[in-house]
Parts: sequence; structure tokens; C-alpha cells
Amino acid sequence: MNPRLPVSRDSLRRKLYRPEYYPPATELRVARDSTLWVRLATEPPRPLAASEALWLVCHWTGRSLRSGVAPAHLKVFDAEGDLVWGIEHDADDVPRVVRYRLVKDQPG
Repeated sequence: MNPRLPVSRDSLRRKLYRPEYYPPATELRVARDSTLWVRLATEPPRPLAASEALWLVCHWTGRSLRSGVAPAHLKVFDAEGDLVWGIEHDADDVPRVVRYRLVKDQPG
């Protein structure tokens, strides 16, 4: 019996889908449904308020599924579908777990 060959990190990286263009991202999360949530640093077609953050949700193959706006102060720790769970702090800096539904970004 032949021993298995070790798998290198580079061989795994080559098998992953990577788009030719990478938009500037400030945060990445892999959701329970295997989607990739990317917090973008670029501006959408309409200006965002200081309290908003733009998120791009992609299929694991790299196909864009949706984009939307969530509160900028939210520290995301899980997501599924259009729901996102995270931690936010109140005025007294007490953390609380919250759930938001991603609001579709509307141009104009």
C-alpha cells in the first residue's frame, strides 16, 4: 500500500475559485449555508450613511447572489440566507447579540 502524498497549502489554494478582480474588502465571513459574506470598502451606486455597511453575498463558486446594507457597527459572527447575526454595543458599551435581515441595496 502506498502512503498518501501530503497535501500542500498551495495545491489547495489553486483549487479554490478566485475572481480576476478583487473589490476592496474589509471583512469576510463564511456563512452556515456556505455562502461568502464580503464587507466592501467601495461605495455602492448610492452614497451610504456613516451608520451603514455594504455587504456582498456570494455563492461558494464565486457567483454573486445579492448585496445589501447592514449597520456599520455590527460585528458579524454568523449568517444564513439574508439573515445576519452579530454583536453590537448599547450606549453603555454593553454587548448584545442581534439578528438583522440584510436590506437590499437600492440604486439611486
